[in-house]
Amino acid sequence: MPREDYKEMMELCLLILGEPVCSNDESYHFRIPEAYHLARWMGKVIYCFKMYLFRHKFKLTPAETRHLLEFCLFSSHIYVRVWISCPVPCDASMNDLLLFHQIVQYGTVSKQVSDATKKKLELHL
Repeated sequence: MPREDYKEMMELCLLILGEPVCSNDESYHFRIPEAYHLARWMGKVIYCFKMYLFRHKFKLTPAETRHLLEFCLFSSHIYVRVWISCPVPCDASMNDLLLFHQIVQYGTVSKQVSDATKKKLELHL
């Protein structure tokens, strides 16, 4: 991994998806939250993953829990893979095309999230 926050994001993603991160005799140790920067999208994903994993410790409304779940599902199924593969310049065009295709397919899970993401991505075309 180029940086520790990339590794943390992928480990939390695995936890969200229900996959083991450590071997059977070890338990995962959550890192203490670091500085939150508005310009860092990955920081938002990390914080939301942790909030979802510890949602029983917060007093969240049903709507907040639902929105947090929607964000975590989108991030874990689509965003993390794209983010991790984006540093390879020769794959950029294909990654963009696959991302758009995945966003369209995500409409079967959440049309609202898919439409909002497509609209945002189309602004960059």
